[in-house]
Amino acid sequence: MSYPKGKVARSILPHYFGHPLVKGVFHGGCIARGKQSSFRASAHAHGREGDKFFGWICYRAGWKIDLEMLALHEIAHLIAGVGHTDEWRRAVIAIGGTLDPAPSLKSYQKRVRPR
Repeated sequence: MSYPKGKVARSILPHYFGHPLVKGVFHGGCIARGKQSSFRASAHAHGREGDKFFGWICYRAGWKIDLEMLALHEIAHLIAGVGHTDEWRRAVIAIGGTLDPAPSLKSYQKRVRPR
């Protein structure tokens, strides 16, 4: 589907954005900085308590809104309130996401780091 830039109407979003912590989806930049703003990742969630935009998920490219595993990845950040920690890993699995590589996602399996 083609999504308009800016705030995306809930009525046209895929079902997985129905999670109660999702306040909205923004396409074409970041809700905090506006359309055409840039960030490195494909998407990011505003998951810090106290953030004015808590609950928003921002996408650089509209077509990625249709990638369910990417959406669940970001929703897990809202649930856990943290980055890629064990708590986040439990949250992403609990809502049906994956830690394995998927379109627009690398592996998020916990790695043993050499000392």
